[in-house]
Amino acid sequence: MVKFREERSILGLGLNTGSFHDRYFILSTVSLRMYKEVRSNRPEREWQVKNLRVYLGIKKKLRPPTCWGLTVINGSEKQEKPERQQWYLCCDTQTEMREWFSTFLTIQYDGNVWPADAVQTRVTRALPADTRHGNVALIPLRGSENEMRNSVAAFTADPLGLFRDV
Repeated sequence: MVKFREERSILGLGLNTGSFHDRYFILSTVSLRMYKEVRSNRPEREWQVKNLRVYLGIKKKLRPPTCWGLTVINGSEKQEKPERQQWYLCCDTQTEMREWFSTFLTIQYDGNVWPADAVQTRVTRALPADTRHGNVALIPLRGSENEMRNSVAAFTADPLGLFRDV
């Protein structure tokens, strides 16, 4: 069960109508089906997963029942007229929201969320030589996690200790 709200406007004036309602959703590898009740045999609506764009978050002005939600846009393009639907799904917990979002991504990208070429690009990216934060040069951290913690701990214990030899 998820709280559901559809983006509608009154007479094209941009005034939002409706509120969040409990709906039962089933997400398969092909479609997202919405049922009014758990015992329903026929879905109230059905959308192709490949046509959906899913974003984390919901506009605050809609007054969602929880802060854990997804904005879903269906951009199906029919031959006569392109149709764009937008709706919101509100989850009870952050974990539930993350599960829905990761499942959407996994289905849409056939389980290949991080393609090999994207991972290679991220790994080989180097910092520019003159990376600075204000007047202080930024130094990339190297070594094991314990070595980094010890060096940061030493710096926080006596931050001016680094400049005593200068």
